[in-house]
Amino acid sequence: PTGPLNECAHPSIDTLPVGFRSHLIYESTGTLTGDWTIDSVIDGPGYAFEGKSLIRISSTISGTNLFEGIPLTTTLIKSFHEITNGVARTVGTLTDISSTTMGVTLPGSSIKVVYQPPRDNWEFRLAQQQTATVSTATQTTSISPPGQTLAGTLVETVTFETKESVTVPAGTFQACRYREAGDSATSYTLIWYILGKGVQAKTQSFSNGLSTGTQVLQTGSTFGGAPL
Repeated sequence: PTGPLNECAHPSIDTLPVGFRSHLIYESTGTLTGDWTIDSVIDGPGYAFEGKSLIRISSTISGTNLFEGIPLTTTLIKSFHEITNGVARTVGTLTDISSTTMGVTLPGSSIKVVYQPPRDNWEFRLAQQQTATVSTATQTTSISPPGQTLAGTLVETVTFETKESVTVPAGTFQACRYREAGDSATSYTLIWYILGKGVQAKTQSFSNGLSTGTQVLQTGSTFGGAPL
């Protein structure tokens, strides 16, 4: 999909203004349980990645999540972007994962992913009831511990289904409901993006037609320095 952003997205997704921040709090039920927070900031241009000078976004994901009873970790994601012809595209990411057990921080891992070609936010260029499938070649390298580079393909099938109201602890919002295809017609994920913000208000996953988990936005979340 090409063209301008649809009404679901916020303009910052293509302009990447320096210093733009979000603080999003979620509660998970189902296979994944607990509270988790995503703190993101657009650091700005001038960051080196894959021989280019790019715009960096830093996101820290932390919380009290349990995956089937196992404590999850703190994740720092640095994503690197370029803007060409007014469209922001993700060149790749560096992800650092660490875990803490009984107050002790354990050795983590660091992974680099490069997208070829760089991935734009094409899902926010879909018209209502439009479906698109996009394949992106990837190269994934384990930086720590050192490992080989693995080539792969990211295949995404997404439908912008409708606009509707959604109520979560953070409030009631007009939202765009998207459907991300899974392994079969009865395995998929529904995502409600707040209209004009592109923030996920609710995510619900299904396997074989049964709900396996839900994440909902909590009070105290902010976007661009303001409450949602």
